[in-house]
Amino acid sequence: MNRMVKVDAAPRRPDQLGGDWLRLDAEAEILRIADALREQVTRRLRRRGLVLGLSGGIDSSVCAALAAAALGPKKVLNVLIMWTSAS
Repeated sequence: MNRMVKVDAAPRRPDQLGGDWLRLDAEAEILRIADALREQVTRRLRRRGLVLGLSGGIDSSVCAALAAAALGPKKVLNVLIMWTSAS
C-alpha cells in the first residue's frame, strides 16, 4: 500500500511548534506499534512469530518488548549477537 505524505517545504523550529511538541501518549504509541507489528507478521507475512537478533543495547530491549507485546513472549525468539573488538 503506497501512501503519499505531505512534507512541509520549510520545517519549523521547536520554539515555533508550541509547548506540546514533545508530548506523546506512550501507552497509545506502544499499542499502535504493537498492532502494526502484529498486522505485518501475522497477516501480511503470514508468520507465527519473530526471531530477533539482539545486541544488548536499549534499542534491542525496546524491540524485544514491542515484539512480546505484539505477539506474546512465547512467539518471540531472541538471539543475543555477541560482538568483540579486535583492538
